[in-house]
Amino acid sequence: MNIRDQVAVVGVGCSKFGEHYDRSAEDLVVDAFAEALADAKIEPGRIEAAWVGTLQSGFAGTALADHLKLYDIPITRVENYCASGMDAFRNACMAVASGMYDCALALGFEKLRDSGQRGLGTFGTHPSSGTARPRPRSSPWRRTATSRPTGSGRRRSRRWP
Repeated sequence: MNIRDQVAVVGVGCSKFGEHYDRSAEDLVVDAFAEALADAKIEPGRIEAAWVGTLQSGFAGTALADHLKLYDIPITRVENYCASGMDAFRNACMAVASGMYDCALALGFEKLRDSGQRGLGTFGTHPSSGTARPRPRSSPWRRTATSRPTGSGRRRSRRWP
């Protein structure tokens, strides 16, 4: 018996993608949550636990309880760079598969326009390169830093370690 025999996705919701300057991240989360409940044809009271995946929002899992009106259940925030939503989904699936819960919510969200950043790669140190920039595809371990003329007039590239 594997996880396919123990877990089913019964409802899905998604907010409309776009630049929502007039809406908060909480508004978008509530829209997706309402759509998922309608799709699953269940009441919010059936949800026994929730996992929330987000990276830059600054929200703890319990902060969303007010917006979703999910009180008296554990809400866990997971953070895993661009895979935060997937990690929330995986944790909810494992909790249901283990028999700990019968109905769990997995929710992932991010609203970069409100963060003041250009994207996910600019807010801190990238885990594999030690810089705020991802490594180039052409060379996974080296980057050209500068070019300078040599004595013969040809340009020579200096590499970062």
